[in-house]
Amino acid sequence: FNCLTKKLLAYSDNIDTSIVNRLKEMSLSEAEHKRLVEVCDKLPERARTGPSSFREKVDRTINRILRILPNYISYPFAIEYLCDSLKRRRAWAYTAMRGKELSPDLLPDLVEVFDLRKDQEALQFIVRNPPLVIELDPGFLLSSLNDQYWKARTIEALLQNDRDAGLRVADEYPIEFAHAVGRLRDQSLLKPLSALLEPNAMSIAFLSIYSYALGRLAALDELERVSQYAKAMFSATS
Repeated sequence: FNCLTKKLLAYSDNIDTSIVNRLKEMSLSEAEHKRLVEVCDKLPERARTGPSSFREKVDRTINRILRILPNYISYPFAIEYLCDSLKRRRAWAYTAMRGKELSPDLLPDLVEVFDLRKDQEALQFIVRNPPLVIELDPGFLLSSLNDQYWKARTIEALLQNDRDAGLRVADEYPIEFAHAVGRLRDQSLLKPLSALLEPNAMSIAFLSIYSYALGRLAALDELERVSQYAKAMFSATS
């Protein structure tokens, strides 16, 4: 282990990325994990005067090291780079944040990162933590997220933590609402879900996710209804 860390920190115009593969194979102690954080702290200085390609390689190596560390050890180091101007360094923070319950104190930083850098990852981490979702205007998240899946996750968080707010966006985001209901499997949402059928019945995309949601709710009568409805609507237009 000592030999490997010395090689990582040795000044040269290259870095041996296979070292990380060897570290992944080892059973490291907590002290060795902490030593790797110290290595990560020193590596950027090693690359500071090198060419951009070398700096990028060092930064990617740090991210790989962070992935093999316990979260409670890597997080304090990595979170300091959440607002860094370089996305590959912000990725260090994203790596450490994954699977972790985030403090509400991070919410302003995540919003700022999106405002300044347009990182979709920053918004996705808000959505991964439902208590943070209700601290924001739902319209901001739903209009800023690019991916339908994450919009559905946003509505799911709203329905869990502020049901009225979740219901209010159903008409504007019917596909995402249906997806959220399917994920939740909440029978009490069948009525507002069913209300979306008629205004969206000509959308194949909606009918698909709507049927998925009905299946998750075990709403067999409604599934039969939408099947007959779709047959009637599309046979009439063919």
